[in-house]
Amino acid sequence: MRSARARIVSCNCEYCLKGEPRHCTESKGIMGTFAEYFNVYARSLVKLPDSIGDHEAPLACGGLTAYGAVKKLLRHHVLPGRPIAVIGAAGGLGHYAVQIATAFGYKVVGVDIGEERLDFVRSLGAHLAVSADEAIEVVQRELGGVDASLIFSAKMAGFGLGMKLLRRKGLFVAVGLPATSEGNIELNPFEFFMKDPTIIYSAVGTVQDMRELVDLVAAGRVKSHVSRVGALSELDTIFDELQAGQYLGRAVINDLTR
Repeated sequence: MRSARARIVSCNCEYCLKGEPRHCTESKGIMGTFAEYFNVYARSLVKLPDSIGDHEAPLACGGLTAYGAVKKLLRHHVLPGRPIAVIGAAGGLGHYAVQIATAFGYKVVGVDIGEERLDFVRSLGAHLAVSADEAIEVVQRELGGVDASLIFSAKMAGFGLGMKLLRRKGLFVAVGLPATSEGNIELNPFEFFMKDPTIIYSAVGTVQDMRELVDLVAAGRVKSHVSRVGALSELDTIFDELQAGQYLGRAVINDLTR
């Protein structure tokens, strides 16, 4: 049997009962990343249909994280049909978010840097694909701001841009984790007062989220775009290439024997 693993399993603690298993009081880490074999909790496995190939392996991490972030929109009453921004839209997580949010019916503004990356974002179904340096002007002119910003960028500049794109009472969903060298999130008190945004962080998702995502993939609504494959021995090089932004979508380790 082929399966995907959702990282979080619910119990009966107060957080799990509220649908927030990331904060579960009983959670335990599972060691084994980039290993040939590792143990998982049986309850966290989601069966994959035969139509989903091995190249979709990133769904169980990047795809699930993006899905969990998009579902936060509904929880915070940002309804399908409304404009939202995805910052870092051509990246390993952002490219999933563009597809998922489009499948949900949102009007997606994909923000990234460079024409190749913007063309890629357009191919994913985004309503608009705009460069980060033009995003504020274009979004204000075309849409008057967005109802929500999903920040997949690992740069603090992406966090600042996401806030500036919001209209009043907008939702700010942080997902990316910038390096500590990037500094801290900065808020202009006057801008904060005027916009009155809701600010949250989103990480991974639930087993049910994984099931729903698998259904979307099986239906052809979402897919992993893999720009690089390599052996386990190439891992350091692949990480360096990822940090340099050399890929569209994902990189996948497909050979664990060398």
